[in-house]
Amino acid sequence: MGFKKDFIKNVARFGGYTYFIQFLEFASTIILSRLISPEEYGFVALITVFSGFVYVFTNVGVRHAIIRNDYEDEKIGDFFGLTIWLGISLFILFSMLAYPIAVFYGNLALLVPTIIMGLTFLTQTVNFVPHAIANKNLDFNTIGRGRIFQTIFQVLFMIILALLDFSYWALIIPLTFSPVIQYLYFLKKVSFQRKMISIVEAWKLLVEIKSLVGNLTTSSIINYWSRNADNIVIGKFFGEASLGLYNRAYRFIYLALRLITSIFGTVLYPSLKKLKDEEGDINKEFLSVLGGISLLNFPLGFALILFARPIVLVLWGQDWIGVVQFMPYVGILILIQTIFSATSDFYVLQNKEKTVFLLSILSSAFMVSGILIGAFFSALHVIVFYTIANIVYLPVQVYIGFYKALGFNAKALANFWGPKFILCSLLAYFTFHDMYLFQVVASILYLIHIIYFQRKDLDKIISIVKRRK
Repeated sequence: MGFKKDFIKNVARFGGYTYFIQFLEFASTIILSRLISPEEYGFVALITVFSGFVYVFTNVGVRHAIIRNDYEDEKIGDFFGLTIWLGISLFILFSMLAYPIAVFYGNLALLVPTIIMGLTFLTQTVNFVPHAIANKNLDFNTIGRGRIFQTIFQVLFMIILALLDFSYWALIIPLTFSPVIQYLYFLKKVSFQRKMISIVEAWKLLVEIKSLVGNLTTSSIINYWSRNADNIVIGKFFGEASLGLYNRAYRFIYLALRLITSIFGTVLYPSLKKLKDEEGDINKEFLSVLGGISLLNFPLGFALILFARPIVLVLWGQDWIGVVQFMPYVGILILIQTIFSATSDFYVLQNKEKTVFLLSILSSAFMVSGILIGAFFSALHVIVFYTIANIVYLPVQVYIGFYKALGFNAKALANFWGPKFILCSLLAYFTFHDMYLFQVVASILYLIHIIYFQRKDLDKIISIVKRRK
């Protein structure tokens, strides 16, 4: 089976699991938003801004190292021991940060919830190695089913606790302990030598993969703060209620990343590794995959840009009407970020970790500048200027990353990225000036562009579906 057919087959398989998971999570928000207030959501978001940062330190390249190399079983067991030490270390670190976080926000009620949420590092890191093994083996059934069991447990637990008036604890406790469900499933389905190593051995293992550790972790840290500076600024200067509304709108970006990029990212890295080993044209196939992502992310971005108000009222009710103002900008960000978020693994595959690091620095400079400029005006202006920063940064990343580092053809890049840059710029302008008719026209033109660019791939997909029938 060729790369395209094999890739589409694996995307369809893993995508089925992912879409079902996101349906469960999204459906749960419809219930939970009527049981938990924006202020309580904002309270938890204050913590997750920092827990997400500490979680970045788990990205020491374990997954990439296992997929990229053919290790013996004993060596994989060493990586498992390393992840245990990572979980313990990060739990201790986050517990030590609990008091400074509470002081930063001027709310000592954050102290105990922060420590409890720190247990997440222990429950999540033990899943890294079995997940990487299943990923390397293209065993997406195991990965998908493990995530489904975890999600069902998490959603039901949240709803039960919310009905029992556990307030923000209804979000914190299930998030913290639900990864255990996934590990129990992996324990049965993924076979490898699980062992504990000494802290000295763990350190030596980190040194062994230092290129991945240094470049990926540092770039992840930079990217994290550049993408979450908006949450910190809004939470600090505009209050928990504003952060709760903003976070609910921004949740659609996470939804898009999970629905689209997480599917492609999980399947793409090992698939391209196999194609590279077979000396195939990975640049051509990669750009084709990014085009597929741009086509798949369009419906959600289009809906948020043009139908924000009815979506909010139907899903969450009048209490969340303040989310509407943020939604069109989130829609534009989805069109951009979901494509770029799938690129870091490709740089790693090409041994371009230093390029990932350089782009992270540049991205951070653009994004944080936009957020800080917006903070001088209002919470809405934070996302306005953040969106502008993403658009302005687009040609910079394409030139440095795709053209200079990876050697893509200039004409192919211009055809792929040029119309997206122009139309996203117009969408941002029309949205800011409330020019609804022009928003509709620009959205239609965007759809025409991506369908035209992907016409050959669409024909292949249709052909594959017809043959399966």
